[in-house]
Amino acid sequence: MGGRQARRAQCREVEADGKTSTVDKNIIPATLWNPEVVKRSQVLDPKDGEIVPIIVSDQGVEELTIDGRTVKTRHYILKSKFQQDVWYDEKGRLVQSSLVAPDNSVILYKPM
Repeated sequence: MGGRQARRAQCREVEADGKTSTVDKNIIPATLWNPEVVKRSQVLDPKDGEIVPIIVSDQGVEELTIDGRTVKTRHYILKSKFQQDVWYDEKGRLVQSSLVAPDNSVILYKPM
C-alpha cells in the first residue's frame, strides 16, 4: 500500500460547515450514549466537526435511585468545552447526566 493510501486507511474525513478535514479513524463523536467516551482523551464535536480534548475523572461506584429502584452505577466527570457528570450502569448504559448551565442552573437528565 502506498503512503497516501496507508494514510487514508488510518484517517476519516469529516465535513462540517462546508469544510472537509481529516481525522484519526478511531476518533468517536462526543456523545454520552457511547460509554467508550470515558476512555478517550479527545473526541469529535458533532456540532462543528472539531476535535476537542476531554479529561475524564472516574469518581467510582455509586448507587442511584431511579424510578424507585436502586441502580449500581459508575460516576465520571467529563471536562471539555464544559464540564458534566455522567453515570453508567454495569452494562454501560447511560443512567444519568448533569451539568451546570451558564446561569448556574443545574440540568439533570435521566433517560431510563
